[in-house]
Order: sequence, then structure tokens, then C-alpha cells
Amino acid sequence: MSVNSIINRGSLHSWLLVMSFYLFQYLLRVMPISMRDSWQTDFNMTATDLGLIGASLLYTYSFMQIPIGYCLDRFGIWWVTFISLTLCVLGVFISAQADSIELLIVSRLLIGVGSASPYICTMKIIYNQFPKAKQRFYTGLTFSLAMIGVVVFNFILQAIVNAYDWKMACYFLLCIGLVIMALYYCFKGKTNSCSNYRSKYSASKIIEILKTKEVWVYIIITICLYIPLPVFVDIWSGAILAQKYQMISSVTSGISIFGYIGSIIGGLILTVIQNEKNTLTISLIAAISFILSSVYFELSIYYLYIVFFMIGFCTGSVVISFRSIARYVDPNILGLAFGVTNTCSMFGLGAINYLIGKVVDYRWNGDATELGEKIYTSMNYQYAITAILLPIMLVGIILSLMKWETTNDSISTA
Repeated sequence: MSVNSIINRGSLHSWLLVMSFYLFQYLLRVMPISMRDSWQTDFNMTATDLGLIGASLLYTYSFMQIPIGYCLDRFGIWWVTFISLTLCVLGVFISAQADSIELLIVSRLLIGVGSASPYICTMKIIYNQFPKAKQRFYTGLTFSLAMIGVVVFNFILQAIVNAYDWKMACYFLLCIGLVIMALYYCFKGKTNSCSNYRSKYSASKIIEILKTKEVWVYIIITICLYIPLPVFVDIWSGAILAQKYQMISSVTSGISIFGYIGSIIGGLILTVIQNEKNTLTISLIAAISFILSSVYFELSIYYLYIVFFMIGFCTGSVVISFRSIARYVDPNILGLAFGVTNTCSMFGLGAINYLIGKVVDYRWNGDATELGEKIYTSMNYQYAITAILLPIMLVGIILSLMKWETTNDSISTA
């Protein structure tokens, strides 16, 4: 085996440790899949409330990306991720104690702050510490392993919610977080994550990233590619399926999680295809097509599983966007570059979630249950999804078809 393809043991330990945190924060981000029905019942949520809960995590997640990127480049990975993990654990504890929408939103805001670092950390470890020959594989593997964990643990969460309640599921997540914190403490000395990089930041470095047109194009494409998971699958698909097919929560959750199963396969397959631009274009076209088909057409449960699998499969190509951005920025400010990308992407996704909720409420016809809970129709969701998602994803498709890339081999790291 070539020396240039051997991964340092300390670097591998760093990646495994941060990967465990990346998986954990993903479990916290997808909590609405298994808890949406319980939250709507316990807190009498409207569509706007549900959209705000989905958006609140994404807002704080996005606002923290640039500060996190700076701290990673300046101070190293271990302390940043340990503090972030602590915030996530605190957030899930507050979730378990929540007795109002406001407190639930506070917990989601805190989880958003804490979950801002692990993906950037894993990318920084891969691109700064792994041999170039291994970077493409481990980029896709990182995404796919997280999705495998989401699939497995979501079924466990759903079983706990069904057998007990959603608060017990929160305590289960709390225990997982505490175990990971213990692992961080025990393995601190066996990683390469504690070093202080002392990168020299300046306003010109940030401006350098903001002036790179390729970064902005990939940011928009990233938003469009990632819409199916944190927007459609996590928040709105369960509500749509429950109303359209009168499905119970455990069934809608099982269908939704097939989106993550698809992303596991897509993250491994699509990211190794050499023709990246065509892969992005086809993924965008296919993703919006499958989303609209699930919203408008009457599909059997068998086809719904396939459709959601394909939605997730297309989303797997989002790793290409992050990998491509690494070609256009200085490796010394890669953490900041990923931070800028995530800030813009997650803020955009949060806004999209909130807008869909507002449009659904705008189209509400006034029907409500005896307890005052709003009753939405399939047309409410169809209108909102079409009006918000279709134009946005069409922009991504157009950008992926345009010739806008320039050669920048001098700073290529991918």
C-alpha cells in the first residue's frame, strides 16, 4: 500500500469521534419525524408553528457556521466539538421538560447552536489530515454512516414514542449524548483534534470567500439539493401523508425514513461519479419530480416507499457541492469556507420551512376540530409545496446547467 494512502491513526480516531457526534446531532435534527403527531396534539400546533419549529433549529445552525468555522481554524477541533456537544445535550434535556411551544422552540434553537460544528469538523479532518486518495471516499462515507444511524435510531425512537411517549424518547437521546461526552473525555489524548491551528483571519479572507462566484453557485445548488431532507422529509411529508392517506404516525415515519435510506446509497454512489455537473443536474430534476409525484398522485404504499427512497438517493449528491467548494478556497480557511456555505444554506432552508407553513395557513379554509386544532387539506399542502419548492429548485437546475466554473488548481484540495 502506498504511504500516501495510509491514514494516521490519530486522524482516524479524530474522524470516528467527531462522526459519533455528527450522528447524534442528526438524530436531534430529525426528531420531528417521530414526534410531529405527538407535538401537534400536546401543543395544538398550527402549520406555522410546525414550520417555525423546523426553521428555528436551522436558523441558529446557520448563524453559528461562520463563528464555528473561525474557531475550528483558530483553535482546533476538540474543544469546539465538546462544547457544541454539551449544548446539544442541554437542548435535548430542555426538550424533555418542554410543556409549551415556546420552550420547545428554545430547545431547538439551542440544539441548532450545538449541532453547527460536527459536519464542518469531519470535513476539516478529512481534507486536512487524510491522504488525497482517501478524501473522496471518506466524504461520502461520512454522510452515509450518519444516514444509517438516523434510519436505525429513528425506528427505535418511534417504538419508544408508541410504547411510552415523546418525552421518554427525548430521555433516550439524552443518554446517547452523555455516552458520547464520556467517549470524548476518555479518547481526548488519542486524537489529532486538540491542536491549535492559529489561522490568521482577516476581513480580506472572508471577502475572498464571498467574492468567489463558484462558492455562491454551489451554495444555491446545495440548498436545492438538500431541500428534500430537512424540509420535505423531516417536517412536511408526515403531515401530507397523514392527511392524504389517513396514515398513522408510525407508518408515515417509516415511509419518511426511507428518504434517509436512499441518501445512504446515494451518498456512496453519486459522489464517486466523475461527471459531477451532470450528476447534480439529474439529481435536482429527479428530486423535485419525485417530491411532486408524492404530493399530487395517489400512490400505493409500496410506491411511496420507492419514491421516498429515490428522493433521498438524489439528495446524496449534496456531498459533491461541499467537496467542490474545497477546490476554490485556500485550504487554510477551509473551515471558514464551509461555515459560510452552511450559514447561507441552512438559513435558506429554515426560511423555506417557515414560508411553507405560512402558505399552508394562508390557504386554510377555516375547518377545525372541537378542540380548535386546524384541519388542513391536501390542496393546502400541494399549493404550498409547489409555490415554494418548485421555483427554488428550478433555479438550482438552471445553475447546474450553466458554464460558470473556472480552473483553480493552485488551491485544489479535492
